[in-house]
Amino acid sequence: MAVETQYELPSWDVLLSWGEEAISAANLAAEIETDPGTANLLVALAAAARCRRLMMGVVALVEANLPDVMGVLLRTLFECWLAGTFALVGGQEALARLTAERIYQENQLARVLGEPGDDTSESRRSNVADLADRVARLLEDRGNENAGFARAGYETIYRYESHRSIHGGLGSVAGHIFEDETLRTITPARPEQDSFVRHKFLIGVSLLVSAAQMVAIDADLPHAALDRLGDRILGLDPRRNRDSSADG
Repeated sequence: MAVETQYELPSWDVLLSWGEEAISAANLAAEIETDPGTANLLVALAAAARCRRLMMGVVALVEANLPDVMGVLLRTLFECWLAGTFALVGGQEALARLTAERIYQENQLARVLGEPGDDTSESRRSNVADLADRVARLLEDRGNENAGFARAGYETIYRYESHRSIHGGLGSVAGHIFEDETLRTITPARPEQDSFVRHKFLIGVSLLVSAAQMVAIDADLPHAALDRLGDRILGLDPRRNRDSSADG
């Protein structure tokens, strides 16, 4: 898949250094009091921690020359970002919805194992598209200028990587088939356009920085390193640079 961006993609050396920088800056050491009032913050911090581990996996895959596997982790990284952001801005509604989803999944596993499930609590399967739309609207209410990313991320990360990387159908395996006019060949690795892989890697870094930065601000944790990296990422957008020049 070819990709065109409105900015010049950094080199791999720069991207990998940003990935390591994000992983270091997102290592939020936090102790939260055991209190119902801190539950949302706790979930958001845990989501940021999970995003960090997933980004470590993305870096490892790139360094191991496995770029065609990166999407498996990238989709999960987006889901963790979505859950953490929802917890941070969604109040009690977010806690109830995320808890109901967890209970639903654990009840499904319990039935498979022949064990009793939780029949007393609300259990509901979450629809990721609906969740992305709800997070976008909550961010819009807070005046977040990047609120639309929740919806865009669902379409361009979650939906695409579901088809291309997560599910084992033709969307995932057909890339291993190369054919010309006379011959069909099975390739050991699925070819990926370098600029597209770099673009996806940058999205992963951006998701981690966003997840950690938002919760660090709310939790009154150090976030200067995250701010600096976030500014560098935003600085890639020429539209932002033009706006800054106009303001100056």
